[in-house]
Amino acid sequence: MGVSKAFIIWKRNCVLPESKRSSADMEKFLVHQRFYASLALCDLVQEVPLKTVVDRYNINKGHVQSLQQQAATFAGMLVAFCERMGEDWQQMGVTFREFQPRLAFGVHADLVDLMRVSYLSTTVARQLFDGGIKSLADFTTKSPSEIEFELIKISTREAKKAEEATGRYQGTQNTSTQSDADSAYGTQREEEIQPLYVPCLGRFVPVSELTKMIIKEARYQLEAESTHRFDFFEKAKTTTEETGNHVNHNGENEEKTTFQEGDKD
Repeated sequence: MGVSKAFIIWKRNCVLPESKRSSADMEKFLVHQRFYASLALCDLVQEVPLKTVVDRYNINKGHVQSLQQQAATFAGMLVAFCERMGEDWQQMGVTFREFQPRLAFGVHADLVDLMRVSYLSTTVARQLFDGGIKSLADFTTKSPSEIEFELIKISTREAKKAEEATGRYQGTQNTSTQSDADSAYGTQREEEIQPLYVPCLGRFVPVSELTKMIIKEARYQLEAESTHRFDFFEKAKTTTEETGNHVNHNGENEEKTTFQEGDKD
């Protein structure tokens, strides 16, 4: 790869102006710069939060996002290149094709399908995946209350982190377990649930509203890929009646009206 530990140490201790750099030094510098960028991209596809990557590598947030987009675009170009090169390059083309969405979304391979919903962040997608929603098709079998329940978990967890960061929990010992925390999610009132930040919108959205937005976009994407029209509300109602799991903060009648109106769009 051309990466030298000695060169890294030398560059750290001795910074030369560009006018005094030789062509060989510049070439080595570019090699190490690309290696440094690849480490940041490696963290992103391992679902390391963007803020953590920015702080760890001391790179501007905009530069990291631009690097991520350029890498995904370049991977797409390599896919087209491999397809034109013939059968001997097909396997490499498949590798790049599978890796391209991971670069674009910054996730493991198991979250790629969920990340097609633009309102999902990596954190939200991972929580939904762990809650049993592993693909867009799973939105047809889960009730809105079940999806909202998973989002409330994230909201409560993020609110607790914010309180701990401000020192509200300073000097106290947290003895609660995850099961204790899970049991508290269903007892929260709507005004106590913190909204979640949606990166594509650049603002915080209430959990109940975000649930409807996610389901609506997932439905549109599934219907666009097939000629079948999904009746989300009827399937969700059946699932809820069978499981008896109700986490409704807006009232049953309001939820029914909202999703029936969405089906008419």
